[in-house]
Amino acid sequence: MLISKIAPLKSSIYLKCSNKVKSLDFILDYQPLTWFGLWTMFIAGMASLGGKIDRYHYWDWTTWLVGMVSLLILTHLVAVLLLKPKRVFSKNVPVSMKYVLQIICLGVFLFLLGWGVKILGIVFQSGSVLNLTENYIYYSKNGLIASLPYISVFVALVLVNTIAIKTNKKNEPELESNSTKIKYYITALCLLFLGLAGGFFHEDPVLTIAVAVTIPFIGIATFFKAVRHVQRARIYPIFIMTMFVSLREPWFLIPLGLLFYTLRFYHYFRSGIVYPTFGVDLEE
Repeated sequence: MLISKIAPLKSSIYLKCSNKVKSLDFILDYQPLTWFGLWTMFIAGMASLGGKIDRYHYWDWTTWLVGMVSLLILTHLVAVLLLKPKRVFSKNVPVSMKYVLQIICLGVFLFLLGWGVKILGIVFQSGSVLNLTENYIYYSKNGLIASLPYISVFVALVLVNTIAIKTNKKNEPELESNSTKIKYYITALCLLFLGLAGGFFHEDPVLTIAVAVTIPFIGIATFFKAVRHVQRARIYPIFIMTMFVSLREPWFLIPLGLLFYTLRFYHYFRSGIVYPTFGVDLEE
């Protein structure tokens, strides 16, 4: 990372910045790493509706303002109501039917909210309140059906990230339970194939290609014990999904980049590590 060249560890600049960064410790209470997945599900709703309206709907900036404001409000509400109280995505939570239903409900909410925000953006663009009623009635009928393959993928990626990686006595990463990993990852693969089929059925090239690229990461991690495969399965599928939905809603790259680099700067000056990162530990 470039900042590590400008402010090496234990340098005067690093120490000054480190003291200031401590004031941001409260942010971790809101689980900012989970925002990537939550944001992507919200933007997926917007992107999906854009594709329904126009098959060639790509790189569209027309609804960026409505989308950005809605994303900020959504982040605040979800972080305060769900993430800080650790009602979802808390560590070491057993994957029960109740937990899966919570994730499904959250995914449906995020997708349909994005779907509705896209309708709102269309209305602002047309300048007609009448169009709001017409568009909402017409498109909302298909929103829940369109969400099903995305929900399948959302639950699959949540399952993939529930597998804990710990450090052993040799200070090497290892899985807490390989058998649990296999069970969860096989379930995730089944859900991904359902999402892939749903993408074909709905003629959604963004979802279809994203899932097709994602499946090999999960598949390899399922049947090989190396921790690095699990690390890749946790990192790259979310990155792939964010990039593909950004093809339709490119403004999404701005908050994504801000969150990614803010977290990297924070962790570097707070703990001396570059995180989050696309790198994996090559130790087996």
